[in-house]
Amino acid sequence: MDPISIVYLVTHADKEGLTWLGWFLEKWVGKLYDRWPRLTEFRWLNKMFWVANPGMTWRGKRRIKKLRLVLEKLLPDGRPSKVLCGTGRRQIEVALCLGYKLSDIFCSDIWGGPATLVKVGSKRMVILADGTLVDYDEKFLSSKDLARTAKDTLRGLLNNSVIPSGRPVAIRALGLKAEQCQNGAIYRIKIFPDGRIEAEVAVTGVFLEDAKTREAAAHV
Repeated sequence: MDPISIVYLVTHADKEGLTWLGWFLEKWVGKLYDRWPRLTEFRWLNKMFWVANPGMTWRGKRRIKKLRLVLEKLLPDGRPSKVLCGTGRRQIEVALCLGYKLSDIFCSDIWGGPATLVKVGSKRMVILADGTLVDYDEKFLSSKDLARTAKDTLRGLLNNSVIPSGRPVAIRALGLKAEQCQNGAIYRIKIFPDGRIEAEVAVTGVFLEDAKTREAAAHV
């Protein structure tokens, strides 16, 4: 059975995770938060160490710019039928690095937002745009709440649409776990007449949570 449409997901590359103070105190901050969990309640303090609504690093932007020509070759006429983007800084930056104008982009929180996954001591947390820290595994529900909506929206997209985003789409729409998602990658998503969704990695990226691939990403 042939797919009725193919959608390309481009995931953001290396992002800003820590502020300059966070980098300087990286070995100590996590220990402090593990010892005194209530520190997570101080939003102003959280924003001193972690970047809320992060953009990509210069290295990450360079990676996405390299994907631009590759993506143009994957699209039949070199241009997408529609560009659907998340609402966070890094998602918008992916779209811009791919050469799309802001006037070309249709934005929705379905494709990701300002919130971003960070490592706080021994825990995986999500830092919201205002600096609030939320436990990723227990209390951040966007991935579950938006999963059905993301899949239904995918099924209705035009053939050769492009989604500049990140792991949220792969998690919500493709059913992957955060650690399974590749950053700085291009996913080819096939939608079939029976509603089935299949995805394959068209251009390999990196697993930024893994030390070896993070090191490899530094040289991309």
